Amino acid sequence: MSLVSRLKERDARRLNAHAMAAELAGLPLERRHLRLITDRRFQGVELAEVLLGLARENRGFPSVSAEWAELGLRSLATSAERPERAEVAALCWAEIGNAWRIASKWSPAKSAFGEAQRELRGVADPLVHVEVASLEASLLDARRQLPLAVQVLRAALDVAESLAADTLVVARLRVQLGTVLGHAEELESAVQELVLAFEQIDGRRAPQLALTCVHNLAEFAVDLGRTDLPIGLLMSWEPAYAQSEALQVRRRWLLARIGIRTDFTIVSAEMLSQVERHYELLGAHRELALLAETALELHASKGDRPRLVTAAARLAKLAAQLDLPADLLAAVAIINELAQTAAPLEVLPAAGRLRRGLLALPEP
Repeated sequence: MSLVSRLKERDARRLNAHAMAAELAGLPLERRHLRLITDRRFQGVELAEVLLGLARENRGFPSVSAEWAELGLRSLATSAERPERAEVAALCWAEIGNAWRIASKWSPAKSAFGEAQRELRGVADPLVHVEVASLEASLLDARRQLPLAVQVLRAALDVAESLAADTLVVARLRVQLGTVLGHAEELESAVQELVLAFEQIDGRRAPQLALTCVHNLAEFAVDLGRTDLPIGLLMSWEPAYAQSEALQVRRRWLLARIGIRTDFTIVSAEMLSQVERHYELLGAHRELALLAETALELHASKGDRPRLVTAAARLAKLAAQLDLPADLLAAVAIINELAQTAAPLEVLPAAGRLRRGLLALPEP
């Protein structure tokens, strides 16, 4: 068969795969798996690639993403052993693991990534390894296995750069690495990576990635005690925050923290109230505990003991709902004692240690 004929045949298979995926999408959930089992037309690498694409498109909806990726695996059940089969299988398993990670189902997520790693043994394409590594590092980050997450991401970034991969692939890995370094309190390194990533990102091509980079850069710069860079970023990027309510809330919170450090405490108090109402509606107890720590910082900086005592009591109440380890519960007790008996500013070091402890906890 000539090259032209092979290309035409490949294109025909891909077109047919899109048609079959559309047919599956029109079926009730329980009948999709049945169709794949009973109809041999719904088998093959090309269909699995299309279903994998649907899993990626639905990452914001974990159960939907996992469902498409599982269908992708089923469509490979009778496929001949081709190099592409292991690649697609590894990526489908990684999408399943990522979906369970987003849904906070940690054990199934870990198992799925184990399956992805087994499939990777038959994969030669290094960029497939890079994509799986990036998704698995998100799980490691969520579980606060931070040294391993950093190691995985540095290795993936080295591979992507050595292959002169798409700039967006490199930038995405660098944003992820910078974020994990920030979570690991390697703040200088985090800021350096995020600055490099910001210079590589085309905001028109990847607006959400650019905004994530900007926000994390601003947040870690504030953690370093800087206010000039974060204020500039948060103000110049304000219109972009309209695309994400969650990031709008985090922007207000960060501006409140900056306000405390620059004596705009009235504005900070109002912003913290807005942020608190948002997280109360979500029942997000860890965020509320972190907000209580920010309120401690606000009232201590103003020397307002009555409000400082109230904030410390609220922190203790929230801590009781979080099932915290003993050392953090002891830290909360110390903060309550200092709030009542010590000079207000003496609360700040203990509050800072508690904040770092709360941030180091695995995601619930």
